Amino acid sequence: MSNFHKKESPFQVFISFKKYLDVLEHIRYNDRLEYRANYAESLIEKTKNFKELRDGFQDLSLFEKHKDLIRLLLADLFPTGLTRNEIKAAGIPLTNITFNYTERFQNILNDAGKDFEIEFRDISDDEYYVFCCCLILQTYLKKDIKVTIPFYYDIPDKNGIIKHYKITVNSDFSDVYPAEGTLIPEDEILDMLLENLDDINLWKKYFPHESWILNGFSIISLVDCTSEVALSDLKSTLIRIDPENPAPDENLKEIFKSYFDVADLNFGLMLFNTKNKRLEKLPIYENVFTNYLLDFWLNTFDEEIRKTAFENITYNSKPIVISNVDKLDDEIKKLPSFSILKDNQINSFMVIPIMKDGELLAIMEFTSPIHNSLNGLKLKKLEFVAEMIIFSLSRFSSEKNNQIEAIIQREYTTIHDSVIWKFRNEAEKYFNAYLSKKIYTLKEISFKNLTPLFSFSDIRASSEKRFNLMLEDLNQQIDGICEVITALN
Repeated sequence: MSNFHKKESPFQVFISFKKYLDVLEHIRYNDRLEYRANYAESLIEKTKNFKELRDGFQDLSLFEKHKDLIRLLLADLFPTGLTRNEIKAAGIPLTNITFNYTERFQNILNDAGKDFEIEFRDISDDEYYVFCCCLILQTYLKKDIKVTIPFYYDIPDKNGIIKHYKITVNSDFSDVYPAEGTLIPEDEILDMLLENLDDINLWKKYFPHESWILNGFSIISLVDCTSEVALSDLKSTLIRIDPENPAPDENLKEIFKSYFDVADLNFGLMLFNTKNKRLEKLPIYENVFTNYLLDFWLNTFDEEIRKTAFENITYNSKPIVISNVDKLDDEIKKLPSFSILKDNQINSFMVIPIMKDGELLAIMEFTSPIHNSLNGLKLKKLEFVAEMIIFSLSRFSSEKNNQIEAIIQREYTTIHDSVIWKFRNEAEKYFNAYLSKKIYTLKEISFKNLTPLFSFSDIRASSEKRFNLMLEDLNQQIDGICEVITALN
């Protein structure tokens, strides 16, 4: 196999254990402990008939041929006592090909399924190519640069929850050097390249495809960073909630699953309309949100009860968290409203009012069919994104109001405050249709049984008052004229 890369690279990659065999040679002749020297010597003897292990190879079938020997050779790097704790493997540098897994790493891959393929997360072909070039600058050309692009693997567990693992790589057993005939760029060229990281054609000009050799193997360790990555993804997703760009992130529910570590989770949210004292759905998220509890509450209770509840929330906005609905009081289970839980297989839920400056902004709900999956600890994790949720929803509400006002001004005319509510309702229907990517034609606004009246009004004694003011004004002007004439004489 001539090329391990799915992505284009400046490297020709060869798998080689030369640098590690050199370490064993040093132990063989210099270690004071006889058993270690003998152990190193025995490993070297076992590999001496397989020159490809030292010289390097590209044929992946040799992995299977030498599988047991490679595991024996790397035993010191993978202690048996840590195999169930560390997520670790050997790998072909800068590829997704890994081998010699610890037991914990192998179990993670087994849970992901036989068809799962490890892939680097969120890195484009061009970014990968430039990253490889930067490694050449750092390792061979000794440029003082820090190549700190974080790499992650996204691997599903046995329950289907996407886990995010940060990759750390030990490259002590690999070498980078130019292939025969490769021209090494001058320092001025390297500085120019570093100023133009996005110019992929420029990088390929001075570091052509397969013009450098990468020889050896690497040690890959994974750290579970699911909460941190999911938290970052949540913040990035929430900040994109914007009426100007109605493109919902369909992965929002999956991100919450990873963040809460709950395999089966539904998420719902409704904005609170302060003027009308009612909850409203976000049309752009109709296919993402599942408002089991909020929908039931809206459809069951009349408007007066709902308004009273909203007023009470202002004074007591404590979230409701039920870990296991089966443990609710028998009296509660007898209520008709309890059926909504069983009908939708809700065995654990949270209902969370979102408050800003003491006023209700929205209500969120999380539901799951898994008993005890939602609890106070999950609610605590939500605090880390609370400010971003408040910011995003506040901005959405503000932008929505601005858009509706713009629709009224554009489609109608100047409207008196006493009747603007009817125009606003129609404008909201138009705006919600726009968010849902539906066509809606604004209807003509009319008022039944309404007769316009035109009249003049008069204030009592206003004529007399106006006459006295005119008389006072004339007297002041006459006095002024007299003063002017006197001054002239």
